[in-house]
Amino acid sequence: MAITVKVKSADSAAESQREQIAWDAVGQFGNQIPDLRLLAFFDDEDCDAVRRYIGAANRGVYTPLKNCPLWPYLPEYVRESIFESDPSSFSLEPLFDHLIYLHGSTCSNEIGLTMTFAHELQHFVQHGDARTRKLAAKNTLIQNLDKELIDALQLKWFDIPIEREARIVSKRIAEALFGAPRVRQFIATKISEAVDEDDAVDWRFIQGVVTTASYDLAGESHRIFQELKPHRREFERLLAEAKDDPVFGDITLRSLFDDFV
Repeated sequence: MAITVKVKSADSAAESQREQIAWDAVGQFGNQIPDLRLLAFFDDEDCDAVRRYIGAANRGVYTPLKNCPLWPYLPEYVRESIFESDPSSFSLEPLFDHLIYLHGSTCSNEIGLTMTFAHELQHFVQHGDARTRKLAAKNTLIQNLDKELIDALQLKWFDIPIEREARIVSKRIAEALFGAPRVRQFIATKISEAVDEDDAVDWRFIQGVVTTASYDLAGESHRIFQELKPHRREFERLLAEAKDDPVFGDITLRSLFDDFV
C-alpha cells in the first residue's frame, strides 16, 4: 500500500483528527487497497472550479492522474503536492499516479469525511485491482454517455454498478466506525440540506442501502449492459474516442454486450 494522506488545515487538532479518520477508513479495507501511489488530499476550503466541472453537489473525487481531465480545475496547491523537483534533470517528477480530493466542507464533518473518502477509496480499488479494472472501465463508459441520453433513460448515478457499490461500501464503513444511528441521522440531515433534487434523490437512495447485503459488481454490470443494448452505436462512439487509452484497449462492443467478461 502506498497511500499518502495530506490534510490542509490551520488547526493542528483538526488536521490530526482528519488524518486519523482517514487511516481508520483505510483500515476497514484490509488488504483490498492496491499497491499504487495515491495522494488523498483533504482541503480546508471548497474548490468552486471542480464543482463547476463535476456538479454543485460534488463532495470529493477520485481520478487517475494520467490524462486527468480535472487537472486544470484543481487548486494550485494540490497540483504542487503531486510533484517534486528533480535537480538532476531540472524537471518535475510525479510522486503519485492517483488522486482523491475532498472539499473542505466535506472534511468539516467526521461522518461526511468518512463516507466520501471511503466512497472514493472504493473507486480506487475498482480501478486499481487487476480483477475489477476492466469492469470499472466498462462502467466509466456509461458515465460518459451523452447527457440527453442519460436523461431520456432516467439513469441515476447510483444505477451505475461501480457507483452503487461505492455507496454501499461507504455507508458500511461509516456504520462500522460511528454506528448506524449516527450515520442514519447524518443522512437525514443531508437530505434536508440537499443542494438540488438530484442530490436529495441520491441521499435517499443511500438512506435505503442495506449494508449487510453483498453486491455482485460483475453480475450487475452485465445486467445493465443488457438493458443498454439498444444504444450500441453510442458505445461504439465512446470506444472510438477512447481507443488511445490502454485501459480500454481490449474492450470491444462484443465484450460489452455479447460476451461480457
